[in-house]
Amino acid sequence: MERTDASPDDLIGSLPEPVREDMSRLDESISQIMHGLPRDVWEGAMWGGTQQRIIGYGRYAYRGRSGREGEWFMVDLEGLVDLLLRARALTAEPAPPTKG
Repeated sequence: MERTDASPDDLIGSLPEPVREDMSRLDESISQIMHGLPRDVWEGAMWGGTQQRIIGYGRYAYRGRSGREGEWFMVDLEGLVDLLLRARALTAEPAPPTKG
């Protein structure tokens, strides 16, 4: 996973509704909390080798036990569309009971 020059706003704008609206609100909240820190799009293989595009907030440098050095985000927001759609469905207001 590497930091790119892609725009976080473009990434959010490319998502289907209603996920786009949820991601936009989450991005706004995280951006307020992380005010003054970088907001970047990171792309590449993530857990399990799946290709991801992630918005990362803040950055830090690390050195692993192997001696490998790298850069990573402090907080991330992933556009896992299927997961967000399922979460929306689970948290939606239940339908009122029908008379009958």
